[in-house]
Amino acid sequence: MTDSPTRPALEAALAQLTEQALSRGEVAGHVALTLFAAAMAVLLGLLLTTEPGIPMRTNIAFWAMLAIAISWVAYGLRVLSRRRPLLANREVVAGRMALLFSAAFTVSTMAVGWVNAGIFITPATWLGATMVAVAVGNLARAMWRRSRLQSLRERLERELAAR
Repeated sequence: MTDSPTRPALEAALAQLTEQALSRGEVAGHVALTLFAAAMAVLLGLLLTTEPGIPMRTNIAFWAMLAIAISWVAYGLRVLSRRRPLLANREVVAGRMALLFSAAFTVSTMAVGWVNAGIFITPATWLGATMVAVAVGNLARAMWRRSRLQSLRERLERELAAR
């Protein structure tokens, strides 16, 4: 007798891998993210529409933060509407978004520091660098996890095709 799994067992493992729904914790986290980002977008939108005397640099910063908030709302709604992990693709997307937004924040703090005081490195720049480091770590972990899950899926598909 062989110890290899049967075709129904392989099909069940592949289905579990590709059709698994989000856990309650993941749903709650994405709902919280979406609600927080939506509230931020509403507040920024209200500030931009009701305060015409905001200085230009502040106006630009608010528009950038509004774009970031809308992006997170779109991401959260997309994840919640699909309700499937999709082999950790959502984690990679979130990691890329976090890295992009953290890098933009860091570059912006450097530009503001240079314009205001003639220095690139400010406490806000250190905060941004820390956020970039965390985002890089999260993105690397997400990409590793997605790669591992894709390898598992490919192995299961090969074993199913061989039967």
